[in-house]
Amino acid sequence: MCGIWGFQAREGTKNEKTIQTIIKRADERGGHSYGFFAIMKNGKHLLVKQTGRPDPKTVCSLIKDSIICIGHSRLATSGENSIFDGQPIVREDFALVHNGITEGYIPKKAVEGFEAKTNNDSELMIPLIKNKAPIEFDHAYLAIQFTPYDWEFKMSSKGLPLVMQEEDGVTYFCSKQW
Repeated sequence: MCGIWGFQAREGTKNEKTIQTIIKRADERGGHSYGFFAIMKNGKHLLVKQTGRPDPKTVCSLIKDSIICIGHSRLATSGENSIFDGQPIVREDFALVHNGITEGYIPKKAVEGFEAKTNNDSELMIPLIKNKAPIEFDHAYLAIQFTPYDWEFKMSSKGLPLVMQEEDGVTYFCSKQW
């Protein structure tokens, strides 16, 4: 299974050591590729996808001015082991990192009219989350729905781990205890 991590820091000060730790812990569940999506204090978006394993110090330096970030360490179970099929998956106003397998669990009716742009089965989670459809299979996800002026953080876990911890006004998330 993949590893996911993230934080939202609308009001608090991020702890770089905590961020490095959750990146390392999430990466224990991945190894093929990694990526992250962040919204910076100035409103700009940052999307990074790479093959291999992340360097937590480098990631922290890139996201130091962010107010929200979601990240993924991929263990390729579907699609190709490529940056194209890596996560986060970003579509128009939505960014998603997902841990779980959707193949065979999502009814076609639930994603009718949604055209996938990658080979990653997790992309089919986007219409479910946006339409607030019940997700009956084991999963854990972190998502950000955003506009040019604001964002909304979304998360869910059923059957797969997603640990949440608050520290100094910042909420951190990781698919492994840290």
